[in-house]
Amino acid sequence: MELERAEMAAPALLRSRAIERSPIYYGWVVLAAGTFGMAMTMPGRTHAIAVVIDPIMADAGVSRGIASALFMAGTLGASFLMTPFGRWLDAQGPRRAVAVVCVLFGLSCFQMALVSGPATLLLAILTLRGFGQGALNVVSQHVINQWFVRRRGFAMGVAGVGVAIANTVFPIAVSWAIVAHGWRAAYYAMGLLTLCLMLPVGAAFYRQRPELYGLVPDGLELPGEAARPLAEEHWTREDAIRTTTFWVFALGDFMTAGLGTGLLFHHYSLMAANGLDRLAATALFLPLGLVTALFNILAGIALDRYQPRHVLAVALACLVVALGLGGLAHSPQGVLAYGVVLGMTIGIASSVTGVALPHHFGRLHLGSIKGVSQTCFIAGTAIGPVPFALAFQFGGSYWPAIFGSMALAIALLVLALVHRPARRI
Repeated sequence: MELERAEMAAPALLRSRAIERSPIYYGWVVLAAGTFGMAMTMPGRTHAIAVVIDPIMADAGVSRGIASALFMAGTLGASFLMTPFGRWLDAQGPRRAVAVVCVLFGLSCFQMALVSGPATLLLAILTLRGFGQGALNVVSQHVINQWFVRRRGFAMGVAGVGVAIANTVFPIAVSWAIVAHGWRAAYYAMGLLTLCLMLPVGAAFYRQRPELYGLVPDGLELPGEAARPLAEEHWTREDAIRTTTFWVFALGDFMTAGLGTGLLFHHYSLMAANGLDRLAATALFLPLGLVTALFNILAGIALDRYQPRHVLAVALACLVVALGLGGLAHSPQGVLAYGVVLGMTIGIASSVTGVALPHHFGRLHLGSIKGVSQTCFIAGTAIGPVPFALAFQFGGSYWPAIFGSMALAIALLVLALVHRPARRI
């Protein structure tokens, strides 16, 4: 413990022209670059893949059932890449890691453009989810967390707003590109954007923790901030994953990501079961992006003042309400209310995901620790749609899955409130 504190407090200083020439605290530059990195994960997220999956199925001769199974298998496979990636990130640092990840992610986009059958579709989904939604997201969150401690919640809230905007804009842009030039050209373009924009941004601006450059987290903008010691404990991955605290937040990631993906994956079918046509169901997306962005920043501010487990409990309470509203949305007004609460859930959960682990376990081994939790997050997105599909296929109703999901969310909510956060002795 003392050795870790000494390493954080008095590292061998490095030089960086970008940092030395920055007219503002360099953490704000890192925040802008990291937010861009998180937004550029979109080609590997469900939002983009959902837009192209129907034309891919038509061209590759893959049925919807097979495509869904391949999506789940590829996403699950990608989740297992995150734990070794996290360890590698700690060893290499974010600048080198983001360069390698961007090259592999760009090539993954090109692989998606070449899909011709089930095998190539599985490989494309595996690599897109692994290097995009997984690795690029982890390294971008990681670099922001390295530069902010007291203002971490606000910083991750700002980054979450950028991602929420990308979630809204990116699918529209991809849809336009498919209509104008075809789905293969759309993924070629996304690969070029990754290599020509994200790669140079990451290589130019991502940097390891500020102490290595003679700076302190959060900058010196507030009088007296530098004199107040940072309240950080730096845990190893092995110690962190033995705590209930880690698993509360890892399961929170798994549950909010999984159930949120399940609701969105089956959205039009769920609304049809409620008696609504496709146009009325689309009203969900009107409030979803705006509310997600708003609650990203509000939750980020709250996380700078309150315990992450309490904010997670709020996200889980919103998830319970969203599940119920999804099953009860029988009118356009009901769909709008459902979209508002689901947006609240996603926005709050996104900020908790970015803040909780460095808050409790420090920054020194954050990549390794985050890699394990990201495995849970991505696995959740793979498994989440399954119980809804099974409930509807064998029971003709989504309510069994909704009730079961609500019960699990309530159980985790209670655990988040009653457990005592881990402390180093």
